[in-house]
Amino acid sequence: MLDYNEWLKDAVKTKKLILDACGSDPNLYQNYEESLIDECYRLRKEEYPSVIEFIDAYYWSCRGDTSLMDKYMNTCDNIKDKYPKPSLS
Repeated sequence: MLDYNEWLKDAVKTKKLILDACGSDPNLYQNYEESLIDECYRLRKEEYPSVIEFIDAYYWSCRGDTSLMDKYMNTCDNIKDKYPKPSLS
């Protein structure tokens, strides 16, 4: 089975390989897409800041200092950019 890293390297080529492998089976195609999405989420989860960091950032944000929340959100945005959610559609 193709993995998310292959999709990241060349989404167009990977999509074609998956289409060729699935033929006309829409369920198999959906399974490939769900597998890629699951892998994307797993990789993101490994790099996201902790919930504790979010709570601390939220606390300080409520107190008027948004610097930690800004940093937290920027980190999350960078991770989402690094690991975009795949779409075979």
